[in-house]
Amino acid sequence: MPQINPDEVACATVGVRTVILSYQSFCDPCRSTKPALEALAAEHDFQLVCINQDKLVSPEHAGKLLPSVSVYRDGLRVGQPMRGARTKRQSSRTCARTGF
Repeated sequence: MPQINPDEVACATVGVRTVILSYQSFCDPCRSTKPALEALAAEHDFQLVCINQDKLVSPEHAGKLLPSVSVYRDGLRVGQPMRGARTKRQSSRTCARTGF
């Protein structure tokens, strides 16, 4: 999986609560996670950045890597990236644990 440049993320997320979702359009768990995060972003006023990995991660590896969700607050990643499908309820709990 390509690395996200920490300096670019830090600049883009300073003063903004941000969730980064790495996904593939043909991945079923990704398709269920994205709408859940979009709904939470609207409810809790955080920035959602979606990075399409269709051409960057082979389908046979996607199940182990995607979807991947990273939470950033004030330019710093909070915790480790979470992998696997996330319901709105699970995502909401994660946001609460990270101080969103």
